[in-house]
Amino acid sequence: MITTLAFAQSHKTAPVLTTAFTDSLAHQIKRIAPPDLSISKLVYTSTISVDGVLIKPLIMRQIGGGTIAENDFVVALRSLIIAAPAWSPALDADTGKPVEDKVSFTIEIDKKEIKIKQNK
Repeated sequence: MITTLAFAQSHKTAPVLTTAFTDSLAHQIKRIAPPDLSISKLVYTSTISVDGVLIKPLIMRQIGGGTIAENDFVVALRSLIIAAPAWSPALDADTGKPVEDKVSFTIEIDKKEIKIKQNK
């Protein structure tokens, strides 16, 4: 006897990073960054809600840092990420309704500019 199991697959479009999120966060980073910041990159992962809000963003990788001021910066940055404008949430391909999903993004910090990009 052969048993076949069928698993329902969820087809969805990925969440999308918004300009409102990147512009707001870049502005806030410039405002709170210590003058001698040595952190050059932070990679985050998070669940994104149906409203496009990041839930429990966690650092997956950090390049640089280590001082008390930089640790305080990272803690403050997490609060700013949570409070930042929403992303466009993932959408169920069949119904077009927003669904929760996972997302990863990178913040690159340079003395001249801040780049925030969604990871694939």
